[in-house]
Amino acid sequence: MANEIKNKVYTIAEGLQEPQKVKALLVKNAKDIVLVHKFPFLEQLQCIWGEETIRWDLIKAEIVKLQTLKELHLVYQQVDNQMIQAILALPQLKVLKLELRQQSRKKIDISWLSQLGKLVNLTHLSIKRHKLTDLPDSIYQLINLKELSLAGNKFTNLPFQAERFPTLEIIGLEANKITHLPDGFLNFKKLQKLNLAGNPIAKNPLYRDGTPVVQFLNKIKSLPAHLPNIAWAVFTDNTSQIAQASDQDLCALLSIELKAFQQKVHILLNQRLTDPFLSGIQPSETNICLLGNLFFGMKRQALIERLQAQQITVHTKLQPGTTHLVVGENLTQNNISTIYQTSLPFATAEHLRQWLEMQEQPFLKEADDSMAENLRRLLFSGSEDNIKLALQMIATGGIPASILYHVFCMCFYKIWRVYNPAPDLRRVFEQTGPFEMVQLVKKHWQKENKRLVEVFMQEQVIDKKLLFDTAFEMFLTSVDTPLVYDRQTFDPSTQYNDWWKYFFRSLIIQISYKADDLAEYALVQLQKENIFQRIAQHNINLLYPWLETKGKIQKYAASALLQDQTLDIRDSWFSLLSLPIYTPVERLVVYEHTMSGMNKQIIEHLSKIEHLKTIEVHKNDINWNIDNVLADWQHYAPQIQIIRINTTS
Repeated sequence: MANEIKNKVYTIAEGLQEPQKVKALLVKNAKDIVLVHKFPFLEQLQCIWGEETIRWDLIKAEIVKLQTLKELHLVYQQVDNQMIQAILALPQLKVLKLELRQQSRKKIDISWLSQLGKLVNLTHLSIKRHKLTDLPDSIYQLINLKELSLAGNKFTNLPFQAERFPTLEIIGLEANKITHLPDGFLNFKKLQKLNLAGNPIAKNPLYRDGTPVVQFLNKIKSLPAHLPNIAWAVFTDNTSQIAQASDQDLCALLSIELKAFQQKVHILLNQRLTDPFLSGIQPSETNICLLGNLFFGMKRQALIERLQAQQITVHTKLQPGTTHLVVGENLTQNNISTIYQTSLPFATAEHLRQWLEMQEQPFLKEADDSMAENLRRLLFSGSEDNIKLALQMIATGGIPASILYHVFCMCFYKIWRVYNPAPDLRRVFEQTGPFEMVQLVKKHWQKENKRLVEVFMQEQVIDKKLLFDTAFEMFLTSVDTPLVYDRQTFDPSTQYNDWWKYFFRSLIIQISYKADDLAEYALVQLQKENIFQRIAQHNINLLYPWLETKGKIQKYAASALLQDQTLDIRDSWFSLLSLPIYTPVERLVVYEHTMSGMNKQIIEHLSKIEHLKTIEVHKNDINWNIDNVLADWQHYAPQIQIIRINTTS
């Protein structure tokens, strides 16, 4: 029963012994419904019924006698319009839960829904697995409703207007098809809990369990009147509405203490604002006002000490000589007032971090391409001494922008022959890398590789094309575990189990399921490097994982595997049982020794390949007796023609 039920829940057999005491009853057999009138003080009734025929007319006749009933929970296999007549006979009902046992393939009659508005005393309503795509307007007559659960239906959007349900505190929308939340969500003034699990929208960390949404709605109540709509636009990625917001408005949103949301705001500001420190201003000419309590993971006082060490004037309140306003996180109301009162240029915490590091460790930040390339070669040489030298250079000189993603990726590289630099790399990256990417390293470095790729695809601070290019480059230029910069060294035989290959393959599979520009971009790069052909030349089996994907990536893998719908495995090590049955192969070419090893299991597997019509068997230098195998083929797969070729060519 529901959490509200604190009384003992009786079965019919138990309750009939002392019917006067029974307030909560469980009925598992529909025929027993005729006995419920024997419980005069019943408040809560739960009926769980299976395939048996339900007499709703009898149920109505019994339920109408239960004038003290406050909660009714029905779990059933069939729906009948008479059901609502039975329910409407309970004017004191406060909790109603209606649930189909299983999702039916048949069309469900939901015309009775329009009458639910008559139950004006309802505070809790649950309708599960009824294939609902909308709700009738009569639902708004439930003016006392506090909890609404619509799990397991077919909603793609919020099925009701928030402003017409001002009393709602709990909303359950799990296992629907919801992709976004409408602007009207701002009108839920009392919302305490939201469940969005099992919806497409739940892939976004901000919506995963609904908690951040509720926290967000509570936090924006204190904002100036025009800001909640802008905040919601940022929260829901409404780009057209975001574009209309002023820089001051976006900065003011940094007062909302929700980490993932503030990260989104910082990304928008970094994209929108021109970095005022790029003008070449000197530290002695700078007077900075810090707005907020946290800057790229650093407390305000610690940042002030770093700035003062570089002879930079810094304040926490606007001064007559202030030259720059820097917005961090967790802004106060006074900070917001300052933002709207001044015309000074804004800088983000990331702008300040980059400029400050230029003052503290300038030489690699200004490195030319040749210096960055030399540093990259040291990092990927596979030599412990070279890697440690590179780490020392980065620790004192920063990370050149051209190899930022290389160093970032190496923080997750777990397999090395002798020396594993990843822990040292992580420590150096946390000191010198961009704040947002440092947070990703701290957050994800222990995750499994496949999960890591999925996370990266969702993180907004990641430049997905740059991540792909970096992973692809490192995949192509690595041999076994040392990493060397010669693209021609790529050899599937020595590095199929290498971490970078697994990382790369997972990345490709992840994006291949999405019809977006990143997937198209990735496929273009694959074709440029002839990846499928290069893999097929060494070991055809390595193409299997690519055949399991969709669209163009499957097509390219199949084209590398086959030549004119022919699969020739005479010169390849090949596992026939692993050949996907959907491979579009019409002709298989093998040697006699391969045919001699075909047992019943292999024959039955190959016979399931829809397009396979012919197997061409070539002689080896040694004579093999394959008569028994040919007889098995004739018995188990007579539709496939076996042709023997008396030549080894």
